Amino acid sequence: MVSVENEEILELVRSHYEGKTSKKEGEAKLSRARRLYAIVANKLLKDRSKERPKQFKFNAKLEVERTAEEHDVDFGHATNIGDKIKEVVDHTTTINVREQGYGSFDDGTLDDIKGLLGDSFPDTYITTHVEAKVDFSLVPTDKQEAVIALLSQVNEFVGTEVINWEIKNKPNSMFHQARTELTEEQDRKLNEILPISLAFGR
Repeated sequence: MVSVENEEILELVRSHYEGKTSKKEGEAKLSRARRLYAIVANKLLKDRSKERPKQFKFNAKLEVERTAEEHDVDFGHATNIGDKIKEVVDHTTTINVREQGYGSFDDGTLDDIKGLLGDSFPDTYITTHVEAKVDFSLVPTDKQEAVIALLSQVNEFVGTEVINWEIKNKPNSMFHQARTELTEEQDRKLNEILPISLAFGR
């Protein structure tokens, strides 16, 4: 856990706190707090050890203002319900590294990765899945059985594009850890193409 003294990070931790506690501006505050993701990603990219951290915690004491409630008056913290009370809260912002959080991407992105790293790394740590969908509403009834039997030749047989091909590439379970085998410069360039996936903890 990092005790925050840096002013920029302190303000982002404050935004996270306010985002979690504010009903009106919650999402806008959390959106601002997500700038912490770039700080965490930068820490990860500098770390070349095999076991990079899976979680980052930023702790700060924040002076906040809130509206007094009945119990505040009962305990003498406020004169009236609705008064503004300043207090210091101890808040920790947790950011989890989602090692399996990489999404699927197209062949163009895969080509960019291969252009950066060569073939060996992507061939080892990225899996390609091909999905095909047949639109049988375009196939005449009297030809449907033949289409099933000759699926690989169906476009030519029917004379129209009735099969839609989609190629999906997805990093395998070792991809995130394997990034540490790259140089920091390679990893940073890869991060521009395929960013590390991060998310706030609860």
